[in-house]
Amino acid sequence: MLDGLTISSRENLTSRVHGQLREALMAGRFWPGQRLRIREIALAMGVSQTPVREAIMQLVCEGGLEIRSSQAINVVKLSLSRYKELREVRMLLEGLATEKATGLLTSATSRLSRNATPNSLPPRRAVTTKPPRWPISISTS
Repeated sequence: MLDGLTISSRENLTSRVHGQLREALMAGRFWPGQRLRIREIALAMGVSQTPVREAIMQLVCEGGLEIRSSQAINVVKLSLSRYKELREVRMLLEGLATEKATGLLTSATSRLSRNATPNSLPPRRAVTTKPPRWPISISTS
């Protein structure tokens, strides 16, 4: 009965466009209040206007963009109080996530060290990490 159900390529394309636009918003590539034009975005991304329009509607629902009239799509401007609220929530969540991860890491490490023999440990490798990417402009999504 449900055989043959697949995600259409248009939905995949909309998801990819949405992801790229969302990432661009989070990275601060658009200015708060900047007007976006569907046609220009579609040309820049090499896609038709339909997936761009659908992705923009998703971003409007998420709060990253706003529609002021039938033609005007703008990047949301955050008030200082909203920015501070989002920053505070993010700092609390990141602290909690670090605390939880540290607890998991500590218990996993202690189990490893109790059961480890010199021949059972993997060879040591240099660990490289990238610093966290903080968005230049804050998105409300």
